[in-house]
Amino acid sequence: MAAAGLRGLGCALCGVGVHARRGFAGHSKWHNIRHRKGAQDALRARVFAKLGAELAAASRACGGEMSNMRLQAAVARARQSNMPKDTLEGAIKRGASGSGGDGELVRYEGYGPGSVAVIVEALTDNRHRTGPAIRHLLSKHGGSLQSEGSVSWMFERCGRVEVPLRAENGEVDREDLFNAALEAGASDITFPEEEQEAEGEEDSHAASVVCEATSLAEVRDTLTASGFPPTLCELVWQPKSEDNFVSPMGEDSEKFSDLLAALEDNEDVQQVHHNASVPE
Repeated sequence: MAAAGLRGLGCALCGVGVHARRGFAGHSKWHNIRHRKGAQDALRARVFAKLGAELAAASRACGGEMSNMRLQAAVARARQSNMPKDTLEGAIKRGASGSGGDGELVRYEGYGPGSVAVIVEALTDNRHRTGPAIRHLLSKHGGSLQSEGSVSWMFERCGRVEVPLRAENGEVDREDLFNAALEAGASDITFPEEEQEAEGEEDSHAASVVCEATSLAEVRDTLTASGFPPTLCELVWQPKSEDNFVSPMGEDSEKFSDLLAALEDNEDVQQVHHNASVPE
């Protein structure tokens, strides 16, 4: 209301007000576009740096052998994030040659706000840097770092693949996918809710297939042979039962979202697992 009044006053007096404001609006719009693009580019660079570090470390650990499950999972994550092929292959070569990928995989356990159990997997070349950083982030957002085993007993190590529900020739038959997943040895398969698909959420067009960690490669290969090639293949920590889930509410929910964002922004953190469920 006030802005409209000022524009009208400027125009009535000499016509300068409107033109001046248009000029500043254009400048502001260009500034905002550059700012958003800069932020997106910075985020993309951080994501690629993390993925590159994991690719190199996984490649170094297995000598670049592509049949290695950890390396395959790293490659799948990199491709899902649209990492350029040259960057991806370069990271694998550095690791295989021993010129990169000297980071150490470390697991941190603790609690976030609302008593949410959190497992943080990091890749670091300096525990004395990463450990205190994780402790600080947990404390800052209402949580605490705990000793190893303090929360992992509530989780189990599982394999997980994502299968797109849209193919070149149309929608995937969900019943066929369900049966193929069962035959492949999956222990669970989850399809997105109709509300998610209608709202176009990022993961709303993929089914999540969970299996035993040791069966991940077999499940992936069987699904691929059945005509349902996964786009993501990874090892995760999943709560053992429904009783192990908690629902942070109100302020705790906001704090937990902030904690996840802060952890994901840390250069050493590779994956964050938790037992928080979002209430319907």
